[in-house]
Amino acid sequence: MITVTDTTAPVIDPAPADITIGCSDAIPGAAALYAVDNCDVNFPKKVTMVQDPFVVDKCNGYTIVRRWNISDACGNAAIERVQTITVNPCPRPELDPNLPANCSSNTKFAVLLKNKVNKPKFTLISVIPATAVATPLTQNSNVFDLNGATQATFAVIDGNTGCSSDTVTYDLQYIEKPVVDLGADVAVCNGESVTLDAGTANAGYNIRWSTGETTQTIVTNTPGTYHVTVFNGICATTDSVKLSVNNPPTIDMADTTICEGSTLRLDATTSGATYVWSTGETTPFIDVYMQGTYTVDVTLNGCTTHDELDVTVATAPNITLTDDVEICPNETAMLTVDPDGGNVRWNNGEVTNSIVVSRPGDYWVAVNRSNCVVTDTVKVVLKSQLDINIGPQRDICAGGRVVLDATNADAVSYLWNDGDTNPVKEVTTPGRYTVSVMDRFCSAITMDSVDVVVAGIPAFDLGRDTTLCLDNVLNLKIDAGAGNQVRWQDGTTGSTYKVTSTGYYTVTVFNDCGSASDQIAVTFKPCEPEPGLPTAFTPNGDGKNDVFRPVVKGPMYDYELSIYNRWGTLVFRTVESRLGWDGRYLGALVDSGSYIWVMGYREKAAGPKIVLKGQITLLR
Repeated sequence: MITVTDTTAPVIDPAPADITIGCSDAIPGAAALYAVDNCDVNFPKKVTMVQDPFVVDKCNGYTIVRRWNISDACGNAAIERVQTITVNPCPRPELDPNLPANCSSNTKFAVLLKNKVNKPKFTLISVIPATAVATPLTQNSNVFDLNGATQATFAVIDGNTGCSSDTVTYDLQYIEKPVVDLGADVAVCNGESVTLDAGTANAGYNIRWSTGETTQTIVTNTPGTYHVTVFNGICATTDSVKLSVNNPPTIDMADTTICEGSTLRLDATTSGATYVWSTGETTPFIDVYMQGTYTVDVTLNGCTTHDELDVTVATAPNITLTDDVEICPNETAMLTVDPDGGNVRWNNGEVTNSIVVSRPGDYWVAVNRSNCVVTDTVKVVLKSQLDINIGPQRDICAGGRVVLDATNADAVSYLWNDGDTNPVKEVTTPGRYTVSVMDRFCSAITMDSVDVVVAGIPAFDLGRDTTLCLDNVLNLKIDAGAGNQVRWQDGTTGSTYKVTSTGYYTVTVFNDCGSASDQIAVTFKPCEPEPGLPTAFTPNGDGKNDVFRPVVKGPMYDYELSIYNRWGTLVFRTVESRLGWDGRYLGALVDSGSYIWVMGYREKAAGPKIVLKGQITLLR
């Protein structure tokens, strides 16, 4: 018996080459390897791949080992195929070991990176003193308020890889800010200058003014706000000051002459100013009456103006002027002024001592001597006419008499229209009596008249007794005649009386000579409306037939009147029977022509609705 033993192992395809990749690169898929064998009928066949266990560590890197092994049916093992994949570590974040110094007024520090970090998260690990900030503190921002801490330890983590930097401890430095004080706002007078100083202690620092100058001090006289910035290499301080340039107050008081006995007000008033006069007074103005030189110092916003003037006192002229005078119409009067010197001027422009006037009015004269003016006025008035009043209309009864009296103390003669020359006249016949009275001053005639009538009561009639519909009104009217009086049954005295209720109404007309009366009975009753409407109207503004509306006798309920043109357009509508159509639509007068009206109403509040229709012609 012959035994054949297979000692030849299967042969596996060569393994892929070993590779090295970056931490963010994709892991390549496993290659498919096949094996062949010289006697096993199941070959060729795919070889199973097995990976050694590994831990993904992007921060430190890691290795993946892939192995392919297979045996044939005879137990012969193929030579192992191996592929090694090396994954390099991701770059670790790095903090900049240098942290710039801060101004003493700024407690916030910005931690800087040395390399690119994705979505960094910064962690404040600890501070000295430990009470300055609560730690640990993690945030996306690299700016931390360290609240005056002197030392701080930080780390940063890459938000994509999770890799952390080494911790870095910083000694925190604070630089004092320059002290700059330009002082309070400054005001100078026009023509003066001011020196602005950034401070001697800042002389060695970088100084820049808003004017562009870089010196410690600047001199200026231009109004405005000035800024200066001092920079010590780390910290900058800015201050400003406002410069105001004030103009001295304007005072110009001219030399003046005043009259003896008068006063002169010297006025230097300037809003907000203070004053010192040569008299010692400190008011805006002073009143002086003595001759001399007066000075004043006026100070406003620190600026002072000095002014002075001479006051001369002149003796006023004495004048004597004509007394007030009365003149008759068409009469003249001479007005005279008698001064003890100086120039004369009247208000009508004349410069003589005397003027002749013929019109009433106020005439003033001014006398000027050495700029000292005295004025006086004389009144010229017309003598008043006589006050003649022989009374209102006089009534006499038949056979009676009246006395007319025109007596006036300033009259010299009387003349009645019948030739009588007595001031008092007794008349017994009616007529118009006129008296002409001459006054004793100007021989002017004043006239007055009076009518003397015989008292009488004219015939009057209140009409026949009548019956009216409810809600109607009856107006009673009488003509009582001149000089007579009226009295109705209720004591009223007018010439008209409005009747609105059922009853008897009486009127009496009377005078000193007698009286007459009349009476009427008025009855009011309910009536049917019986509305009546015209067939045409003329809205032309002449006050006649200008409005289209119904004439009704009794009450109407739920009343409505609508008017349409020939195209069916509603041109007017009302629910008030006292209102009518004035021929207008939308504010404009419509054309002449025919229009349709529709009226609805109820005779009683709960009665049936009555609807009437008709046609109205509008004529323009």
